[in-house]
Amino acid sequence: MQAAVARLAPDAPPEALELDVLRDAAGAPTGLRLAWLAPPVAPGERAIVPVAVGGADVARDVRRFETRDTETGREWWHSGRPVLGFEHGYDAARHADTFRTFHHLAGLHGEGWLTKGPGGKYPHQRGVFVGFDRILVGNQRHDLWTIDEVRRPRQLHDSFTDEHLGIWRARHTSRGRWLGNGGVLIADEARTVELWRPSHGLVCFDHEVALTPRVTTSFLGNPAHAGVHVRLAERWFTATQQGRLVLPADATDHPYDGDSWTARWCAFRFSADERVYALVQLAHPANPPGAPPVFNGRGYGRFGAFSEHRAARGEALVLRHRFVLVEAPGEEAALRARAEALAGAYAQPPQLAVRRLR
Repeated sequence: MQAAVARLAPDAPPEALELDVLRDAAGAPTGLRLAWLAPPVAPGERAIVPVAVGGADVARDVRRFETRDTETGREWWHSGRPVLGFEHGYDAARHADTFRTFHHLAGLHGEGWLTKGPGGKYPHQRGVFVGFDRILVGNQRHDLWTIDEVRRPRQLHDSFTDEHLGIWRARHTSRGRWLGNGGVLIADEARTVELWRPSHGLVCFDHEVALTPRVTTSFLGNPAHAGVHVRLAERWFTATQQGRLVLPADATDHPYDGDSWTARWCAFRFSADERVYALVQLAHPANPPGAPPVFNGRGYGRFGAFSEHRAARGEALVLRHRFVLVEAPGEEAALRARAEALAGAYAQPPQLAVRRLR
């Protein structure tokens, strides 16, 4: 298959559109994927986007995402700065520091990683991570939330697949395994992240985890110790400078504790150097146990979406979330309005119809 090229209307900037070739597990091309930036479209309205597709590639003098491998993982850079990182290098001699795979997220203005790594207060919490403190396989309980130096449950990364490095979009899937007490294999994992950087004032990435157990398994816990969570770096917080969880107006208290709410989304607002950021987490409506999800957050920088599920052998537990990092120096009402718009677009994305124009 020849390299494919797509163009928007002649007056559109070249970085507004990307076209990449889809391939099967053997690397053979199976189709094309087209993605573009377009102005917002109100519900019920229609936008017509003319696209021309050809068979010869052309050089573009624009910056693209690139990867840089480190001693402990991989980083995705754009315009000379890191945007996202994935820590995955397990070392048995450093079990406590490496038992968990997780993603780092960088600030928009050169602050470095906004998220926490190993060590510090609650050392098991780090970056954008997923875990459960009660994984039941038969009559055995495995804990892949906290650190267990004796039984040594851990998350392992084996390989990257489905990689794409574009002008404003990057994608990858980490394939790995979850091992329980003594190294018993609990589940195979596919963790897919698709990252966009459409503007300097916003970073958005979709985070999907698919866990496929080898035997019937219950992934359980509570709102503070199960699901997909974020731990921000400790340097942004002090006894007098805490983060704040911003919720939709219709959020309701959850009975687990005073820091849990049933809501459609959450936004964690915090200060990093001289900037005020909000990291918005949106849970997909199809996530178990159903919508709306339960969020839990603490002012020291940890928050996330709770989910638990029982999966039969070979049945995948799929957890989908979208994270959006924005600058949020204004009133909370403005942040709520922006988060509501983001949640609506995630839950009900625009419908696409394709016609061939002659």
